Amino acid sequence: MKAFSTFKKIFFWYLILFFPISYIFAPLKSMADEPSSFVFAIDPASEPRVAGTPFNIYVRAYDPDVGYLSSYNGWIFFQNTTSTISPTQVWMANGEFNGSVTITRANESDAITVAQAGFSPKTSNTFAVLPDSRQIFMGIYGGNNQSNRVRTMLPNALSVRVMDRFGNAIKNMGVIFQISSFPANSKDYSLSSNSGLTDDNGICSTSLTLGTKTGTYTVTASLNAGLVNPVNFYGNAIAAPLSTLSITPMLAVIPRGAQQIFQVAGFDQYGNTVTLGAIDWSVASGGGTIDSNGIFTASGEPGNYPNTVRAATQLNGIGVSASVSVVNENIGDGNGEGGSGEGEGGGGEGDLSGKIIDVDLSPIQNFLDTLSQQNKKLPDQGVLDHVVISPNAIQAETNTRNLVNAVAYDKYNFAITEVNYSWSLAGDVGELAGNTGNNTEVILRGKPGNGTLTVTATQGDINKTSEIAVSSRPSPGGYFVFEDIPSPQEAGKPFKITITAKDNSDNIIADFSDQVVLRDSTNTIIPTAISDFQGGVWSGEVTISVGKKNVVIDAISPSMNGVSNTFEVTGDPMKIAGASAAGEGGTSGYMKYFAAAIAAGLGLLGAGLGMAWMAGRGLEAIGRNPLARSKVQVNMYIALFLGLVSAVLSVVVAYLITKPA
Repeated sequence: MKAFSTFKKIFFWYLILFFPISYIFAPLKSMADEPSSFVFAIDPASEPRVAGTPFNIYVRAYDPDVGYLSSYNGWIFFQNTTSTISPTQVWMANGEFNGSVTITRANESDAITVAQAGFSPKTSNTFAVLPDSRQIFMGIYGGNNQSNRVRTMLPNALSVRVMDRFGNAIKNMGVIFQISSFPANSKDYSLSSNSGLTDDNGICSTSLTLGTKTGTYTVTASLNAGLVNPVNFYGNAIAAPLSTLSITPMLAVIPRGAQQIFQVAGFDQYGNTVTLGAIDWSVASGGGTIDSNGIFTASGEPGNYPNTVRAATQLNGIGVSASVSVVNENIGDGNGEGGSGEGEGGGGEGDLSGKIIDVDLSPIQNFLDTLSQQNKKLPDQGVLDHVVISPNAIQAETNTRNLVNAVAYDKYNFAITEVNYSWSLAGDVGELAGNTGNNTEVILRGKPGNGTLTVTATQGDINKTSEIAVSSRPSPGGYFVFEDIPSPQEAGKPFKITITAKDNSDNIIADFSDQVVLRDSTNTIIPTAISDFQGGVWSGEVTISVGKKNVVIDAISPSMNGVSNTFEVTGDPMKIAGASAAGEGGTSGYMKYFAAAIAAGLGLLGAGLGMAWMAGRGLEAIGRNPLARSKVQVNMYIALFLGLVSAVLSVVVAYLITKPA
């Protein structure tokens, strides 16, 4: 009994001391148990991976107490450091997944994490994902389409970026830069480096110093290995500050009282044309007067006046002068008719040679001037001496039309009209809308470049030529490409055109959505604006109403331009424009039908609205006061009858308008 009593005491104290302790620490033990997780049966870090290339991954579900959970079936989720793993969700069967995944972003320290609800996430060891150097691309990273003055460096470096098909930078790739085109006669252009290696971001750069001539400079970047398309940078050189002025003509021989137009041009120190502002014209040492437009009027005193015509800029005071010789319009020996003093009526004897008789010839002055112009020309007056092109240079964006004009002059700077002209355009910059006549259009095409426009004026056996520089630079946003338009098209008949928006690397701008204005050489195209581009392409029908040769269509948006090929539109312009109408004089045949339609339409519309209004008001009045129904109905019917009469009258008027006289 005593032993049993002792056992009871021990058990009692055990309950008192150890049971609460076990009760307290039991949850802690449960918390210490590790939850189920995953293990990588194949470590992804065993070797570097290549971006975009599938590789195998083997994952198993695992419980610390049980081991591999072969009973688990469900979805598990993958995530990596760059969030570019694919697939991100896979099915785990019988507690394991053994399949391929792909990572597209290069990273020197990537890792894969496996997760699922109720499981502790598991992250693999880190591994490298390398760029896919089997397929390399090169694109412009910065510095394209810049402008600066001649003989200066462009403000931003010309940079390319070399990458794989997923946009991962590829470093240590050799890049070669070269100036592939430049304006004619340009000198001193250079690159800061002609080659280099791409950095960790895949970027390689150089800087362009422009040459001495204005225009477009093209720098081509290419890789020294691999079949990669080169890319082109375009830099535009503008003129330096004004240095000198040139006046034309420098020597003018002008009859007394006649006029001569003087022209002035500005140049920088390298001979590039500079756009001038206001010019101050003055006469320094007599010989006549000159107005603000450079039109000089000779005085009545013959003589030589050296450096008398002066032109100066208002901003910096640079000036230039020209000489004038004023001559008598009658070029002879000074002996007038009857110079011996003998004349009809026995006017008396005496030598009047060389003397001027003051006679009032104002009543017949116009006749005398005409006669003098026909019979008393200066030596070589009207003989072709030179030809001038206006403007004196073309610097414009690609895919634009630029009108130029030529004027032929004799040595006295009088314009000559009876001259034949022919035009030619050298260089890969575009084409001419026409090559005859004293004006033409230079159509600058999609690729920037430099060229020379030449005109030849012909008068009999005399040929004189003049040329100007042509330079095209790319539009900042890209350009529009027209599918070739067949020629001829019929005036007034719709035909299909297709326009594609492209960037300066010839890639289609799939998200292009700006409004585009359409314009053609005849200014009669319909529609004049389009906007519904699909995937960067617009295709639809347009109509040109006037027949003409060498027609082109412009597409213009705020950021880019485009010009179609030249084609002919056939048709009679007068008939198309509505100047005659099938036996009805002029446009009146169409206009009276138009007037008849308006008369009938407005009459019927007004009558219908009035009748409907009266009927509605009448029914409303009857509803409010049924006792007045009879009186309201009478007035309502009268109003409806009057509306019907008005409608009939409008139809009668329309018939009378269209009735032949």
